[in-house]
Amino acid sequence: MNNIILEVKRNLGEMLKYKFNLFFANTSMIIIFYGLTEYLFVVDKEIVFFMLFCWYFATHGLSIPLFTLEDEIYDRTMVTIIQSKTSIIRVLFHRCIVQVITDTIKSIPVFTILYLIGDYNFTNLNIISYIQIFIAILLTVIITYGMGFLFSGLTLVFKRAGSFVGILDYFILFFAGITIEVNQGIIFNIINNILPFLNLRRIVSNVFNNSITMMDYLPLIISVFVWIFLGVFFLNKALNYSIKKGLIYGV
Repeated sequence: MNNIILEVKRNLGEMLKYKFNLFFANTSMIIIFYGLTEYLFVVDKEIVFFMLFCWYFATHGLSIPLFTLEDEIYDRTMVTIIQSKTSIIRVLFHRCIVQVITDTIKSIPVFTILYLIGDYNFTNLNIISYIQIFIAILLTVIITYGMGFLFSGLTLVFKRAGSFVGILDYFILFFAGITIEVNQGIIFNIINNILPFLNLRRIVSNVFNNSITMMDYLPLIISVFVWIFLGVFFLNKALNYSIKKGLIYGV
């Protein structure tokens, strides 16, 4: 736990060194999110507000495990980790916790400002409602980190796979239920049934309508276990393959 706290402080310290860049990075997020909720013809902007909050975390859930392994391969430190007593899974798990805490701190000013400049109506929500929504968001974020573990296996095989995750981030933003629901086309339906965001949207919508039940969380809970299992399983398989083929040496 102390190592995690120290790593979070180090991350925040590095960000504060580049205040100019941090300011405009956060400003760009606010502009994008404000534009999406105000000018994308969404009819449920309050729901979209929470969906964007989830997407803010989910993008790193999909990418951090992958980029962490890319850096380790590029720096030629993968062999050291493999030969140590610390497993790759543990290293990635540690890095993911640090990222979630860092993102939580970074998200506070972004979404506070977004709330203040936007015309959002949350009067029908109470403390229980917020807890119900954030539990669903937490489950969804955990799922994306499970996916990230699976995608990180691609790095062990192909060395660089970040562009794939970049495409997926924006597909999720515009076509997976974050901003609007897209139900047309077999491909969209298949992908969106695999991704957890439509289930999250239904939960948030039911919370606003005061019709939420415990069963609404069941698909997300099942997906958490499925994606963590698939992520760890595929990562281990990819690691064994990359060791056998010598791919972890960055050659």
